[in-house]
Amino acid sequence: MKPKSILVLFFLLAGGLRGGEWKTAKYAGEFMGSGVGARGLAMGGAFSVLVRDASSAFWNPAGFAFLDHVQVQGMHAERFAGIVNRDFVGIGIPVISNGSSLGISIYRLGVDNIPYTRLINPEYSLGELFTDEEGNLIQNLPYIYKTVGNAEWAFMMTYAKRVHERFHYGSTVRIIHKHVGDYTAWGLGFDAGIWWNPVSNLQCAFVLWDATTTWIVWNPGRKEKILPNMKIGAAYPFQISVFQFRPVLDIGANFENMGSAAQLSWGRAGFDLHAGLELLVHNRIALRAGIDRGHFATGAGLIISAFAVDYCFARHIDLGNSHYVSLSINWNKKMLLSW
Repeated sequence: MKPKSILVLFFLLAGGLRGGEWKTAKYAGEFMGSGVGARGLAMGGAFSVLVRDASSAFWNPAGFAFLDHVQVQGMHAERFAGIVNRDFVGIGIPVISNGSSLGISIYRLGVDNIPYTRLINPEYSLGELFTDEEGNLIQNLPYIYKTVGNAEWAFMMTYAKRVHERFHYGSTVRIIHKHVGDYTAWGLGFDAGIWWNPVSNLQCAFVLWDATTTWIVWNPGRKEKILPNMKIGAAYPFQISVFQFRPVLDIGANFENMGSAAQLSWGRAGFDLHAGLELLVHNRIALRAGIDRGHFATGAGLIISAFAVDYCFARHIDLGNSHYVSLSINWNKKMLLSW
């Protein structure tokens, strides 16, 4: 199927979902907000300009256009002392014949073994004493009667095009599936991004997530929508001897009336700052640091032949520390596809 046909089909499906009453869900898309891949996370999430790997589906779909070989990337992360697990796997495939690339990605955020509790006797208050049928004095305390899981999935298909060396664009169709206890939901969304090298070493990016509004339908009948949000980025890489420096700055904007949850708010709009720096030595060893909405992150990477291993440590004063590890495998033999 041609890319234009895919986009037409998407807009028809999205338009068909709009019937009925929809509620704006302020944090419905938050599970997608942190990004994937230890490299970008170690740079404070300021990665919309520099991304050139299989994590492009998250940071900027246009990043897939840089691929000149097949790449597979995976990530596993545990946050908040292992309570929250995040897993990602993606593959990028260049279409050598016309400068395009395709990407397929799967992402999961899950919290497992969530306890559901009940009071021993619902007719009495919490902690109240009562006598059971056998005459025993019992304190009315909660007990775990079952455990459930909370899993949020994203299935993404990306198309990117290298118009010329200074301009790329890309788009992603995203299917969302949520499972919270006894409830499930399905959603459909669309992202778009561009990469632009206007002059010299200056590189710019613009990404629009949930571009047409993402629509989510829960099995009890509740309907939610995720409003569009965007990110603008700029980087100016330069080299001194064997050292490559890559300073980068991203500004994210949302329109969900986040208020004090955003670093800067103006009416319904909220703005967050992401800044990072990568130092690459001999194209082998990378050191990284960044600020993600006021929270410090750091990390390192190692490139050995077709393999790249990246690590990120992210510090959060209120929610604890998080560790991320990702692995990328590159096939140097180009995969030729006919469109």
